[in-house]
Amino acid sequence: MLFRTFTTFIGCTLLAGSATAANLNFMGRSISSELSPKELESFVHTVSSALNDSPDLVTLHWQSPDADTKGRVKIKYSYRHNEILCRKAILDIRGRDGRRDFFHFNVCQNGDKWELQKTEASDFSHAQWQTLHEQFNRVIATNPDGKTNTQVIGDISAAITPLSTTANDRGKCRVMSIVISNTTSRSKGIYEFCNSADGWSRSAP
Repeated sequence: MLFRTFTTFIGCTLLAGSATAANLNFMGRSISSELSPKELESFVHTVSSALNDSPDLVTLHWQSPDADTKGRVKIKYSYRHNEILCRKAILDIRGRDGRRDFFHFNVCQNGDKWELQKTEASDFSHAQWQTLHEQFNRVIATNPDGKTNTQVIGDISAAITPLSTTANDRGKCRVMSIVISNTTSRSKGIYEFCNSADGWSRSAP
């Protein structure tokens, strides 16, 4: 079966439970297309471990059992899409010759497996992401806890609410609720951000 992208391959592999379910010849001379069945099975096991068990912002490292090829998997963030657990994953595969494959995708739980998911913001342009980023920066800097700011971006509504504020050895931290919705679906994530000389950033585990 021929898949259009490696993200589709990963999603379908996780669903099928088989690392040999895809023909990657369409990818040309990429690192991913040259992985052996044994390497694919090993790498997909790492992806599955990240999706099932890793906290956000933690990187899992993968080493080919047969070569110098290496990979990394990180869950960038988790959220609820129509009340179903979803995760944004980033994959990075590197060969010893310097070539690199980089992929990212959203998946949501379906029973004990994961499915590729198109989210409300999947088709955001760079300008729309910039608008959301600017909205977030305003809210986290000025809104008191419990006060929601809602902004319409195209056909998407973005509602951002500070939930709580604390101070610790890292400085000021705020727990933020981010809800992105349209007329048919809704995604919600709750994240902690801490302020430093470099600005606000996600609080890693």
